[in-house]
Amino acid sequence: TGQSLTEKVKQLREDLVEENASMIIITALDEVAYLYNLRGSDIEYNPVFFSYASVTQNEAFIFINESQLTSAATETEWKSLDIQP
Repeated sequence: TGQSLTEKVKQLREDLVEENASMIIITALDEVAYLYNLRGSDIEYNPVFFSYASVTQNEAFIFINESQLTSAATETEWKSLDIQP
């Protein structure tokens, strides 16, 4: 969609307010890849990677094998977000 991670998280947080929710857990691999603007190769013929994510009004976490990230990925705008094993 051409949106940055910051824009997507902002929109997601607005949706949380509308739904009166405090957190969302994202387990669909394609949705995590979309949210973080990342692509992977953990599953043959699919541009996704094994991960999940959670977003609250104040925090955003991605749970991923950090050793699989390239230096370019860790230098993107989402480097300030928490990466969890």
